[in-house]
Amino acid sequence: CAYCEVTEGYSRGPDLFGADHFRPYKSFPSLDCVYANLYYCCNKCNSYKGTSWPTKEQEAKGLTFTDPCVEDPYQVHISVQPSGEVVHLTPVGEYTIRIIRLDREECRRFRWKRQSVHAKIQEYRDILDGQRESSLLLDLLRKALDDAEAEWAEMYLPESR
Repeated sequence: CAYCEVTEGYSRGPDLFGADHFRPYKSFPSLDCVYANLYYCCNKCNSYKGTSWPTKEQEAKGLTFTDPCVEDPYQVHISVQPSGEVVHLTPVGEYTIRIIRLDREECRRFRWKRQSVHAKIQEYRDILDGQRESSLLLDLLRKALDDAEAEWAEMYLPESR
């Protein structure tokens, strides 16, 4: 999802995803069929965002949506905590989290699980990489870890990355 980053693999399929008009048709009818305005996202984020768009007054206060096709929201405007919760770093992050409800339980669970599984994989990779000798057991463990990393990527990384 362009907004919450939940993946099809984690959600168990593409049926829960669709296209969002980043700049809503209601406010920007000329962008209805403009490809660059269509963002692939989960149906929940699409539903929460709906036709929302900041007013001129909100924009003047910096309260706008972060544009995930221009910058990485989770590097610039939003911080993910070890618990999976999100904290805004900027007014843009605050507005985006509040309107799209990026703090909802299923998103927190996804982010926590993605972080914790990745940390375990990295911990095991570091242990195995520290082993100098080669043996059948170490080779099997490396293969199992490679498989776990592939499964992690399928479940938690967007296809485009």
